[in-house]
Amino acid sequence: WACEGHPKHLLDKELLKLLQRSGLKGLNIGIESSEQDVLKKSRRNVFMKEDIFKLVKHCCSLGIKVGAFYVIGQMADSKKTINNTIRFAKALNTDYAQFTILTPYPGTPFYEDVKHLITSDNWQEFDGYTPVFRHPILTREELLYFKEKAMQSYYLRLRWVLGYLRLI
Repeated sequence: WACEGHPKHLLDKELLKLLQRSGLKGLNIGIESSEQDVLKKSRRNVFMKEDIFKLVKHCCSLGIKVGAFYVIGQMADSKKTINNTIRFAKALNTDYAQFTILTPYPGTPFYEDVKHLITSDNWQEFDGYTPVFRHPILTREELLYFKEKAMQSYYLRLRWVLGYLRLI
């Protein structure tokens, strides 16, 4: 079985051992950004990078596959913070990573905060991969560029490919 969770709830090594003994094979963690300031301004849980590295290493030692979720284009994001998050993701080197663009889903507080910035009324574009609001710093083209850069630079690394093929 597999589950999703926030890293701060999964730092207990004994808990992870218990989960693994019960059959846990995969763990998805919501990292969103490597930048504490971006996370704080987005009202997200902040974590210590060292703790995330320890969590991933411990999961690996238990045979638990780890996926990490990142969000590009948070309101406080800039080119620099996004590049830092991409570098962090590659250094963390989880079994897989997902990079999405911040999306204001209807019914959420964030949607209410930015509804005056929304540029699309096509609900099919509210998919996590299409920019649907005017970001205060980055253009639509830049958000799309960084999403593609993140995916390509993550998955086209020799270290990741060799690990995927179980050659290292």
